[in-house]
Amino acid sequence: MRTSGWMKSTLATVGGTLVLASSSGVALGANHTIGDLAPPNSAVIIGIDNFTQAKAAFDRTGLKAIWDEPSIQTWFKKTSEDFLKEFDEALSAINADRDDLTMPTGSAGVAIWLIKPEDDETPFVQFLVAADFGANADAMHQTILSALDKGEETDKLAYEREEIGNAVLFTIRDLEADDANDEDEDDEWAAWEQQWGDDDGFDYKNMFYARSGGYLLLGTARTEVENAIDRLAGKNVASASDQARFRAAFAGMDAQRHAYAVVLNSPLYDLAEKVQQTLGQPLVPLFDALGLTEVESTAVTVRFDADRGMVAGDMFVRVPEKRGIFSLINVPAIDFAPPAFVSANASSVNIFQFDIARLLPTVTQALNTLPPEIGGEIIGGIQMAQGFVGPILSQLGPEIVISQSITRPFAADSQKILTAIRVKDAQALTNAITNLQGMLGLESRDFQGNTIWSPPQGMLPGGEFALGIGFGFLFIGAGPEIENAMRTAGAGGAASLKDDARFKNAMNAIGARGLSFSYTNMSESLDYFQWMAANYKQVMREQLREQFGDFMTDDEIENMMQFNPAGQIYENLPDLRILRRHLGDMVGDFRITDDGIRARSMLLRPAD
Repeated sequence: MRTSGWMKSTLATVGGTLVLASSSGVALGANHTIGDLAPPNSAVIIGIDNFTQAKAAFDRTGLKAIWDEPSIQTWFKKTSEDFLKEFDEALSAINADRDDLTMPTGSAGVAIWLIKPEDDETPFVQFLVAADFGANADAMHQTILSALDKGEETDKLAYEREEIGNAVLFTIRDLEADDANDEDEDDEWAAWEQQWGDDDGFDYKNMFYARSGGYLLLGTARTEVENAIDRLAGKNVASASDQARFRAAFAGMDAQRHAYAVVLNSPLYDLAEKVQQTLGQPLVPLFDALGLTEVESTAVTVRFDADRGMVAGDMFVRVPEKRGIFSLINVPAIDFAPPAFVSANASSVNIFQFDIARLLPTVTQALNTLPPEIGGEIIGGIQMAQGFVGPILSQLGPEIVISQSITRPFAADSQKILTAIRVKDAQALTNAITNLQGMLGLESRDFQGNTIWSPPQGMLPGGEFALGIGFGFLFIGAGPEIENAMRTAGAGGAASLKDDARFKNAMNAIGARGLSFSYTNMSESLDYFQWMAANYKQVMREQLREQFGDFMTDDEIENMMQFNPAGQIYENLPDLRILRRHLGDMVGDFRITDDGIRARSMLLRPAD
C-alpha cells in the first residue's frame, strides 16, 4: 500500500502545519498539553506547552536578529527558492497559499507509538499530532477543509464527516493508494520495492482529522483521535501524562522549559519482545546484558532566554541501576578544569570519563548471552584483541581529554586535534607499548625526558600520527602537537586555558564538578569555518594531495573535486563572522545522579 502524492501533499498541509508548532514554540496557558492527549502507550512525545511564551522567549534571545541580517535573508532566498516554489505549488493545488497557514497559540506536539500489526498493510508507527490554534483555529480549519474538498473533487481522496459531541471528526481515505495498489498487482518492480522496503514504509491509507474547539488533531488511529477528543471534553480517559514513567522522565530537570522531547522505553522493550519472538533471535537478553534495559526514559528540554544563556538544553537519561555499559561511566566526579597542557588558544576542549580498562570484558560478558553460533566468533576476536591491547587498555582512563586549537594565519591544516588519556602507571604503559612497537611499526624517541612513538617518516599517508607518554597522560595525535603539549605542561607558568578569563566566565554557567564538560570558543570557530568556506577548493585540494598524493595524479585529484557536494553549500554561504555579534561561547556538562545521567548545554550571550 502506498500513500499517494496527493495524500502526502494534503497531509503535509494538515499535519505539517501542526507539527511546525512542536518545533518552533509557544501558548496562552493551554489546559491540555500533548502529554494529556497522547495515548498511555506512547513511546515518543515531542511538545510545547505554551507556544506564545516560547516564541516570545526565543525572540528575546537575540537569535531572531540573525534571521534579520540582510546577508542571511539573501542567502535564505537563494537557497530555498526551489523548495518554496514547490511548496507554493503544493498549496496552490489545494486552493491555498502561505498566508492561509496560521500558527498555534496554545500547546502543540506530536505523540508516536509502535504496534505490531496483525496484517501487512498497517504501518507499525502510529502518531497523533495536536495543536491549540485558539482564535486562529477557524481560519486554519477552513484551509484544511478546502484541501479536503479539492482532493475529493479530483477523485484523489474521499472523506466522511461526523459529529462527536462538540467536535467534528473527518475520516480521510486515500483513493490514489487504491489505484496504485491495483496497478502494482502485476508490477514485478513494485513487488520488489515492497519486499525490500524501497518505499517509505509509512503508508497510511486512512487518516483521521478532527477539530475540537481551538484544537486541531490529526492521527493515524481513529480510536486515539476519539480518545483525544474525549480528553478535551473533560472525560476521564487514560493518557501519557497519567503515567508515572512520563513524569519520572523529567525528574531533576529544569522545570522551566519551552520545548521538550521524551522517549519512553517500556513500549520499545515490549515491541522488542514481540520482534524477538518473530525473529527467533535473543535480542532482549543482549540488551539486558549491556544494561540497556535499565534505561527507563530519555528526556530533552530546551529553554530560551535562560538565566545564564541564550539557549539552555537539558537532557536526562533515567537509568537507576547503572550496569553493563553504563557501569563504564559510573565513576567519581572530577573538577571542571583542563590540564595544564591545554593551551590558552584552544578553540574547544572536551573532557569526559570512561572506564576503558573494563570495556572489552564488559562487551564480552554481554556477547556471552548470545548463542555460540552468533556470538562465538565475535567473542574469539575480542579475546584475541584483549591479548594484544589488554595490557595497554588496563593502564588507561577513565579521564579523556580532546582539545582542538586553530593556528593563525589560517591554512588547510590550521585545525589541530589532540587526544590525551589519563595514565594509571606510566612505566607499565611504556613497557606495554614497547612490547608492541615492532608489530605496530612504531619507532620510539626521547623528548625532554618523555617518550614519543611514531611510524617511520612517510610510512602513513594523510598526515603524521604519534603516541606519547608524559605528565600523567597518553597523548595521541600528530607529533608536533604532542611536543607542544609536553612543552606547555612542563613550562610551569605557560598560558593555559584553565587560566583564560573567557573560559572561566563560560564555565561559571555550569558549575565546578561532574562526569564531564565541554567548552567551545564560538568566535574562533566561526572565524575558521568562514575561512574554510571561502577557501574550500584550496583546502580540499591540499587534503586530497596529502592523503592520496603518492597514488593519484593532480588531474585525478581535480576530477575528484568535481564530486564535492559541500562545494555548493560553501559557495552560497554568507559571511558567518557576523554571527559573532549574536552568539556567545558554548559550554556543557554531564553528571551522574542517583536516578540516571544528566547532561546540560548552554549557548551563552556574546561577551563583546
